[in-house]
Amino acid sequence: GLKVQTVSTQRGMQGPTLVTMLYTDYKDFKGLKYPTTISQTGGRDMQSSVDKVKINEGIKDTEFEVR
Repeated sequence: GLKVQTVSTQRGMQGPTLVTMLYTDYKDFKGLKYPTTISQTGGRDMQSSVDKVKINEGIKDTEFEVR
């Protein structure tokens, strides 16, 4: 049930471009699985690596209260 890719069309100066994002190397961060490698192809090809994930650090529980 983990996301493996996203495909979208983005408008650019040279017209529409098909962009694919690939999500791989999932690791567990405090009970949340997060992709540690994210690759983009189409338009500008690039790859990002994640080594740390902070989940709601420094946010008080009161910020999530519905009033």
